[in-house]
Amino acid sequence: MIMIFWNGSPSRVDSLAPAPDLDYLQEMEPGRIGYSRKISTIAPKGIGYYATLDEGAAPPFALDHDGIDDDFMEKASVIHFRHAGKWVRLAGSD
Repeated sequence: MIMIFWNGSPSRVDSLAPAPDLDYLQEMEPGRIGYSRKISTIAPKGIGYYATLDEGAAPPFALDHDGIDDDFMEKASVIHFRHAGKWVRLAGSD
């Protein structure tokens, strides 16, 4: 899962996107399996025109701060974006 420590404090923690590590294993090269989940920040400009996954339309709010890019490398990603006190899932890259 992704854990967010607000202002670096262990007293304010959010967690999201829990998934078994097994879900992110893939063959890296012949005969070699590796873990392929990559988590990074993504700036509003990088989020661009992605649609929300649940609604299939452009988000009805401003993309005015960074999001979290949750990437299954070489497959697809989801962007987690905090809006109005809740985490919203946006489509990432394929």
